[in-house]
Amino acid sequence: GGVCKETAIVYQRAGDTEGTLRYMRKAQGYGLSEGIYGRSMSVLAKCYLERGDLDSALYYARKADVLKAPGKDPFGYANYQLVLAAVYAARGENDLAEPYYKRSLAVADSSGLPEQFLNAAAGYAKLLVGQGRGAEALDWARKGYAATEHTRQPGSMVKCTTALSDAFAANAMTDSA
Repeated sequence: GGVCKETAIVYQRAGDTEGTLRYMRKAQGYGLSEGIYGRSMSVLAKCYLERGDLDSALYYARKADVLKAPGKDPFGYANYQLVLAAVYAARGENDLAEPYYKRSLAVADSSGLPEQFLNAAAGYAKLLVGQGRGAEALDWARKGYAATEHTRQPGSMVKCTTALSDAFAANAMTDSA
């Protein structure tokens, strides 16, 4: 199950949602140990979010929420919070999304998790732009962009540069955007 879950993550990073789902179904068939259950559910939630199936995304995001505090797994906790935030934001439930973004950002920042931080910052900035909170969005987009220095994940870098561009535009700074 663990090997199939990790293979699914390779497909996910390559942008192949169907391949990710195929290997996650295999992982479920073999069984998911307690140590990888929450992370596996978050992979499924992201897949359904990418497909636009928001009900299924919410179902799996809630199943992923197995850690109630960062404790021994700050990566998992920050990731679960981010998945829930992204799903609620996609559903237009911004009042529910915002606290999840904030928890993910706090843990990712304090635990030195740049990939979780920059993804949460980009998502939160997008939420803030949508709410007309341009100055806050620009602040978070800048912080997220600064975190790209510690990663070489093109997809994450694109999220951050897009968030920064959108935040500049929301602040009528189109020359910077």
